[in-house]
Amino acid sequence: MLGSSAALSRDEAFWITIISGFAVVIAVLFIKEFGAVAFDENFSRSEGWPVGFIDITMLTLLTVIVIIGLTTVGLVLVIALVIIPPAAARFWTERLGRMVLLSGIFGGLAGWVGGAFSALFPNLPTGAVIVLAATSIFVLSLLFSPNRGIFYWGIGQARLRIIISLERGLLELGNGSVPKHKGVRLLMWTKGLIGHNGKITNKGEASVIDVKRQKRLWLALLRRQPDLALDCSPLSGDTIENKISAELLKVLKHDTHEL
Repeated sequence: MLGSSAALSRDEAFWITIISGFAVVIAVLFIKEFGAVAFDENFSRSEGWPVGFIDITMLTLLTVIVIIGLTTVGLVLVIALVIIPPAAARFWTERLGRMVLLSGIFGGLAGWVGGAFSALFPNLPTGAVIVLAATSIFVLSLLFSPNRGIFYWGIGQARLRIIISLERGLLELGNGSVPKHKGVRLLMWTKGLIGHNGKITNKGEASVIDVKRQKRLWLALLRRQPDLALDCSPLSGDTIENKISAELLKVLKHDTHEL
């Protein structure tokens, strides 16, 4: 039920290595077919691939891995090791090949860390410690992965709020009024957009003109190419000129009467 990693004999470890190595080789050789069937079965069938055979092959490899896991982490925890490393790897990449590689690295690291702790503290069950190590990797990925991590997501949300507040403040300055929110005024003062007296500076006037111009260009882009406009939002922190072609920019300027 809980495995016996610390009590594996040399022969058992040898055969586990051979069988798992064979499963890895098959998975690497047919990773494109496995990925296509797993994520888009209809496309695979339209390409003439034997979807049923590929599906059975994947299930067979999964069964082999589960059987191998019975002797290491046990029946109770083997499913956790099948699920947790790929779930952790998914936070770090969009590509299937890299995700598979990271899954193997995370699983191997969890096994090494769990085995080491179990050897240092004999009262700790090896299988459970391995799964706890894998769970720790998952939690770290959940918190700190660059694209999906909660930590970086929070930074992105805070940055977005600052951009929105700054843009609203600049629009208020353009209408001749000073932003009422003290935090917005402080932000604009630190960036040199307003002076100590609350009046707009030369840099602030230039920023107001640029914000209004970007907004007009974006509205013109939204009318012409709505899908592209979503990627060129003024709140992205980048200018529209850096995200579209010169020809399209010329058309947008014509639409906004800025030629």
